[in-house]
Amino acid sequence: MKKIALFFCFMMCASSAYAEMPLDYPNQPQGFRNISWGQNLTKVKGMRKMYVSDEDSDIVTYARDNDALHIGAAKLDFIRYVSWKNKFSGVIISFKGYSNYAGLKASLFEKFAKGQEQHDAGGSSLRWFGKDT
Repeated sequence: MKKIALFFCFMMCASSAYAEMPLDYPNQPQGFRNISWGQNLTKVKGMRKMYVSDEDSDIVTYARDNDALHIGAAKLDFIRYVSWKNKFSGVIISFKGYSNYAGLKASLFEKFAKGQEQHDAGGSSLRWFGKDT
């Protein structure tokens, strides 16, 4: 079965490429799973370093021990927590199958309103950009 990966990232600030996008959306979260945006992930109990980017050593991903691998009706393969310059800045979620994609998308759209959706050969992505996230 083709693996579908979903990357959604709550950016701490919008880059110039997204300057024309609205910088607000309903129900902006202050973090993800009780971790605040900007928090140092090395200080969060149960975090394990998984990957340091070859292109930008300031980008590091972590996994969390005993993470609940579901959101809404979606069953997840893994969740990665993204740190940029030692500040929590995004989340990567991986799963298989269209039913998990649809369940996750519905849950996120219900909670945060419709995000920006992109599709390519590597999978799909949903992104939200806000003044707080």
